[in-house]
Amino acid sequence: MEGIDELRSVPIRQSLLRPELVLGGEREPVMSSALFAILVGTSGAASGQFFTVGLAIAFYFGAVILFRRMAKADPAMTKTWRRHISYRNFYPAGTPVWSLRIRKR
Repeated sequence: MEGIDELRSVPIRQSLLRPELVLGGEREPVMSSALFAILVGTSGAASGQFFTVGLAIAFYFGAVILFRRMAKADPAMTKTWRRHISYRNFYPAGTPVWSLRIRKR
């Protein structure tokens, strides 16, 4: 039996910490830009405007390059940015009105 003073070491698996990257960029924005490019490209091809297909392909490759740069800086940058914009710019000092309790005498 181990001594009480010894610390137990538990290995942390790398797969639990590794970010989910697709084509070197964060998974959700890369897949969303691919979906957008496919929708724009197919609608342009269906209407006979093949210039739109080229623009959709250029947009997708540009978006992947941008998302790869973002992932190099921070693999969870879009999640961090979404959390950041959900915060208010100014939190006034004091207690909110709904947290004040009315005292009965």
